[in-house]
Amino acid sequence: LRSAPDEHSQLRGVELVAEKVALLVVMAGRYPSSQRAECNACGCYNGADRASAATASAASSYVVKHMPRTVRMVFLGGEVGENVRTGEALESCATRDNPCRHAYMAYRRDSFWGWAPGGRSSWDPLAT
Repeated sequence: LRSAPDEHSQLRGVELVAEKVALLVVMAGRYPSSQRAECNACGCYNGADRASAATASAASSYVVKHMPRTVRMVFLGGEVGENVRTGEALESCATRDNPCRHAYMAYRRDSFWGWAPGGRSSWDPLAT
């Protein structure tokens, strides 16, 4: 949104976004109201230091405030993705060389959170 014209486009960032983007889906917050800051909007989880969290929060605010009005914005709360599970069925219905199966099984093996009966919480897949 803040970029200047360059060798790839004569448009400024906000103009380029207005021309090329129809929809921005944001997975962040909890609705109708969040009781605390949410990591996708403020960068405050996962061990971020104070400066990183402030930068992420300012960037999130900037995007929402300066997104061209021609771009539709949809906000999907984390509570939605928590209850939609993805991946577990791949263990029995996909071949071992299936890349989706491999990715989900690696996540299950290596992750310390987000996996429960049925698979991984589907925060990001629901936003695509």
